[in-house]
Amino acid sequence: FEYCRSLTEITIPDSVQSIGSYAFADCTGLRTVTIGEGVRSIGDGAFEYCRSLTEITIPDSVQSIGSYAFAECTGLRTVTIGEGVQSIGDSAFNGCTGITKIIAMSLKSWCEIEFVSNDANPLYVTDGKAQLCFDIVVYFTTLTIPAGTTRIGSYAFYKQKDITTVAIPDSVQSIGNYAFYGCTSLQTLSMGKGMKNIGADAFRGCANLRVLTVGKEMESIGSWAFSGCANLQEVYYEGTSKDWEKISIESANSNLRSAKRYYFSAQDPYQNDTAAEGEEYWHWNADSSAPEIWAKQD
Repeated sequence: FEYCRSLTEITIPDSVQSIGSYAFADCTGLRTVTIGEGVRSIGDGAFEYCRSLTEITIPDSVQSIGSYAFAECTGLRTVTIGEGVQSIGDSAFNGCTGITKIIAMSLKSWCEIEFVSNDANPLYVTDGKAQLCFDIVVYFTTLTIPAGTTRIGSYAFYKQKDITTVAIPDSVQSIGNYAFYGCTSLQTLSMGKGMKNIGADAFRGCANLRVLTVGKEMESIGSWAFSGCANLQEVYYEGTSKDWEKISIESANSNLRSAKRYYFSAQDPYQNDTAAEGEEYWHWNADSSAPEIWAKQD
């Protein structure tokens, strides 16, 4: 134990495939860690309480980071997360409130990480004070998820209060639990045609969300997904009313159910007499690529 405390730097060779649970926990003097390109997993609590550690780079080879892996590393300032990381365990960065910069290889790779809890996400534990960086610093006002992204993981943007607009491409099929929970500035959400599943509490507490676009492939919306979205006014759905009725919408989504809903029609339904009584319709504006309501005929 005393030897561990005297360590100031370590290099994990490329030949090592995993860093065991609590391998370097309580190494309070550890300032520098170099993780080899052969490491695939970092165990639970592996670097817990390494308070002198100021920077950590997770190589692309790492696929999973265990629970409490870097918890209470209060000296951490910069975290680089490799493109191969698929999951980060419960409270992995709990207490790391001093982080000022998080570097990810791409927005796509960040979205596809499955954060097991809010404290697994270093972006959350800093209470929005850290910058999330890719090729350039990204300021979360308008968030455009890149094409080719297949999912947005749980807690990915948990309580990121600067986001006002989210555009999700057709390639994304699912949004995890709590993914955008508490994004209180979010006003407009456009989901691509491939979206099938929205997890529980995904947009809960997005009090300023006003406009939502939903693709025809939607299959399920989890409980509380839109709870607390009291200002949700308009839902533009790319299917018919019969298609909408097939979606499994779980409990505590009254704000979604009560919002004004428009159904998609490529042609003016009032001109060709296909409009159903009590329903209203929309189409994509060719110039602005934004939803546009078909005006009822006098």
